[in-house]
Amino acid sequence: MSPAEKHPKNKNLLNNNPDFKTLEESEKYYRTIVENMVDALFIHDFSGNIIDVNKNSEKKLGYSREELLKANVMNISADIEKLSKEMEKIINNGWSVFDSKNVKKNGEIYPVSVSAKLISKENGGSIQCICRDISERIIMENKLKNSEDKFYKAFMLSPDIVLINRLSDGKIVDVNKTFEVESGYSAAEAVGKNTDELKLYSNPEERAEIYKSLKEKGEVLGREVKMQNKKGEPIVVLLSTRVVEIANEKCTITIARNITEKIKIEQALKDSKEMFLSAFKNSPDSISIVRCDSGKIIDINNGFTEFTGYSEKEAIGKTFKDIGLVLDSSFPVENILNTETAGIEFAWRNKNGKNKIGLISSRTMFENKIKCLLFTVRDITIHKRMENELIQSEEKYSKVFMSSPIPIVITNINDGVIISANLSFKKTFGYTIWEMIDHSVLPHDLGIIVDKKEREGYIKILKKSGYVDDYEVKFKNKKGVIIAGVLSARIIDLQGKKYMLSMIRDVSENKRAEEALATERERLAVTLRSIGEGVITTDLEGNIININNKAEALTGWRFDEVYGKPLNKILKIKSDNSGKTNADLIDKVLKTGAVIEVTNQIKLISKDDKEITITEILTPIINSENKIIGAVLVFRDETEKQKMTESLQKIDKLNSLGVFAGGLAHDFNNLLTGIFGYIELEKLEMEGRKERSDNIDRSLEVLNRARDLIKQLLTFSKGGSPSRKITIMAPLLKKSVQFALSGSKIKVKYKIPANLWNAEIDSHQIEQVIDNIVLNARDAMPSGGVVTVIAENINLQAGKIPSLKEGAYIKLTFKDTGTGIQEEHLSRIFDPFFTTKKKGHGLGLATAFSIISKHNGYIDAESVLHKGTSFYVILPAVKKAKAAKIPKKEQNVKVTGRVLLMDDEKYIRDFTIKLLRFKGFDAVSSKDAEDALVKYRKALKVKKPFDVVILDLTVPGGKGGKEAIIEIRKIDKNIPVIASSGYSEDPVIANPRDFGFTDSLRKPYVLSDLMKLLKKYLDGKQ
Repeated sequence: MSPAEKHPKNKNLLNNNPDFKTLEESEKYYRTIVENMVDALFIHDFSGNIIDVNKNSEKKLGYSREELLKANVMNISADIEKLSKEMEKIINNGWSVFDSKNVKKNGEIYPVSVSAKLISKENGGSIQCICRDISERIIMENKLKNSEDKFYKAFMLSPDIVLINRLSDGKIVDVNKTFEVESGYSAAEAVGKNTDELKLYSNPEERAEIYKSLKEKGEVLGREVKMQNKKGEPIVVLLSTRVVEIANEKCTITIARNITEKIKIEQALKDSKEMFLSAFKNSPDSISIVRCDSGKIIDINNGFTEFTGYSEKEAIGKTFKDIGLVLDSSFPVENILNTETAGIEFAWRNKNGKNKIGLISSRTMFENKIKCLLFTVRDITIHKRMENELIQSEEKYSKVFMSSPIPIVITNINDGVIISANLSFKKTFGYTIWEMIDHSVLPHDLGIIVDKKEREGYIKILKKSGYVDDYEVKFKNKKGVIIAGVLSARIIDLQGKKYMLSMIRDVSENKRAEEALATERERLAVTLRSIGEGVITTDLEGNIININNKAEALTGWRFDEVYGKPLNKILKIKSDNSGKTNADLIDKVLKTGAVIEVTNQIKLISKDDKEITITEILTPIINSENKIIGAVLVFRDETEKQKMTESLQKIDKLNSLGVFAGGLAHDFNNLLTGIFGYIELEKLEMEGRKERSDNIDRSLEVLNRARDLIKQLLTFSKGGSPSRKITIMAPLLKKSVQFALSGSKIKVKYKIPANLWNAEIDSHQIEQVIDNIVLNARDAMPSGGVVTVIAENINLQAGKIPSLKEGAYIKLTFKDTGTGIQEEHLSRIFDPFFTTKKKGHGLGLATAFSIISKHNGYIDAESVLHKGTSFYVILPAVKKAKAAKIPKKEQNVKVTGRVLLMDDEKYIRDFTIKLLRFKGFDAVSSKDAEDALVKYRKALKVKKPFDVVILDLTVPGGKGGKEAIIEIRKIDKNIPVIASSGYSEDPVIANPRDFGFTDSLRKPYVLSDLMKLLKKYLDGKQ
């Protein structure tokens, strides 16, 4: 039934249609075409019900036509979900082409390519599907894919470098893994770039030649090319490249093998060959290479020519017999051409007709695939002659053996059994010949060898080398006495057996002497290392043979640098007035044996040209035979001693100045006190008046300057220790430096650690020191510069700085970038009144020196002209103690009270009483201690006691404050008693409480000084 007839409505229509017959014929034509299609054809409605199929559908699926017409397309699809979606597309779009899978009747699934078209949407719709079996295509595609995978894997995993380039522009299309490894470039870095951009070719011109050959011939095969990797390291490759067409574009496939290592190996082989050739040619033995088939010589070395007298030209191509080398007609030359030999003796005759004895050995080798023998002949002519002579003299040597004064023994090598021994051996070890023969020297038997391991040591050497010389061994004689010996041994042949011939020297006495000498040397070495002087010893020629640690430190030379060198080349001395050098002095010592002492200080010039002040003594070294065998030079570093001497000289000068200043100061201070007092009194009385003059204030300023000058002079005087308190140093440093440099263009750099120790100092005096140093730095930098202030904690060892004890210190360094100090002035900068300034008085640095000395410290300076000066101040540190608290700011509180003043000077009593009364005090004066005590007791009696007592310490011709305080403290231990004096060096002024006083008042004093003290002790009583 035709597809049209399957629909009932269409059947009547066709029957009544006059063109039915024509249509029927057309349908038969259509049916014929469809039935003969190689593809399966289905027609189904929108629900998937099959309307018609062709014969190939039955064949492909295995169903009959009747079974298919009753089925749904979903029954024969292996991918229902996809088919449903495609049917929707066909209905909506009118067509679709897709791949799917059909299921045969037997359950087999096979792939199909479906081409579907919408025929009609009426009467349930109809869709035509043509299904082509694509099993073969899939198989072919898989095969192609597998083939491509194999090719790609081969491409990627090839051990050779493979890269593909476009021929047109040289850009890289693809590279394999080996390319990435060898070149260092990843595929991402390489693809899209050409070899020039990657700089792969070491020689770009070579690349150009390769590309030119490619364009002309289409390929380049097996070319050795120098390339480089990403790091620029050279690579040598064997390169082949060919033009191919890929995807209709001309490309080049390049395959390159890295032969860098191969070339290195080839070069190594070449070098090895050259080395072998050199060894072959230059061997002292006669070496020749002979063909086994003909016996002809094909090569010889220089040793062959030397041994035989025949040159290469005369020998090569001939046999040994041809050139008449073999003297012994019984020597089987022909027999040894086909076999290897070792150590065969035979007689030769050289070109000059001289007979020689050779020891021949041969080894098989191949030269250009020809079997040859390498003959090595050693000339043993002399050896054989000596051997014959040895045999002839054996009897003579036997006598020598027995009568030798050296102990000699012959033993088995392995077990030490004695075969023979001479008389000296028997005497040394105390055994008879019968006690020794067939007995072993080892510990388990005779025990002549003490330590079995010692014997194993020299036996090992003997077996390896054939001899042992001077091997130290401990032996033991029959009595058990240990003998220190030195053994020398040889392997000897007796009647075809190997034995050990041993000669023993008894070195027991030598050992004891050496040990004693070593002990003495060690003692001497320890002594030389520990002493503080430099010691150098010389031989008879004046060459150095020893130098101790101190000498190394002072000269800057190490022992290994000076050993064997002339003394005068190392120990350079700046000649004193005598003009004599150490070489002259050493020469005199060695010739005369005199001891020469150089006590005047001379300058040693060290290796780094540093000058060191030394004294020295030169003494001859005399041996036990009273002969001079050398000299010893001992020298001492006097640099610190010289500095100490100079420092003491400065202190003497300062003390001299101090004596003068101290004597002058008392009277001058009293006078200044009076002048200050009356001027201040006048100032007070003029307060409020219109005619008040500024001259009084200016007078007080001038007097203050005079007082400061006296204070500065008094720092030189004896006694008067600084008034010390534990002080935090960092703030004091910064405050003093900033104050001294205020208004200048100078910058300051501080290097002060947070953990800087405290110091127990008189802060006013140390401020004065810093002020003097920094002002000098400022004057040295008129146009500005930099002052660097460094503070550091140091621990000094004893003797490091002679004037300082061992302990903890603070080191202050002040560096400037100024003009520097001339060398001739540097040693005088701390001298009183020495100055190079037009306006200077020369007391600043001298004052600093005096203050630091009284603080048990150290001050010094270094300077380089036109570069700057550094001052160093070292002060004793206080590690743990707390610093003194900063006093609270004084409040302006008015105080009053009863004051008793004792002073021997009437003018001081007068103005002081007036000033005190002017300030509201009830003040009473007295001229000496007796008068003061009377008034003090009277006030107590009338119950009007004094609140404060001020006592002048010194009263000429009478009792002063020191006597008065003793009596006052008997009466009242708590009353404030103030010591007053113009003698600033008086210890009472520095430490008043140690002498019973409450405080001290230095003359000259002004009203503010006096009021400050009174407020201090009366403020709490108001």
